[in-house]
Amino acid sequence: MQFPAESINAYKQMVYESIDKPIDDALKAEAYWLYQATSKTPAVKRFRIADEQGLEHDIENQRKWVELVMDVQDIN
Repeated sequence: MQFPAESINAYKQMVYESIDKPIDDALKAEAYWLYQATSKTPAVKRFRIADEQGLEHDIENQRKWVELVMDVQDIN
């Protein structure tokens, strides 16, 4: 399964822009690129469904986080 190219690019940009910056500037870059990664992909729907179902608050999901992340990739 592949992740959207837009998301991968946005996360790479975030890392590049955050290197050697003060923490406040790095966090601003992270927030900007996170928005870029999620606003133009199915991630918005995935986040909404995960939030509605409380997936991040379920301790069992925390134990199998990688599987959960891969499973939500099927949501388009």
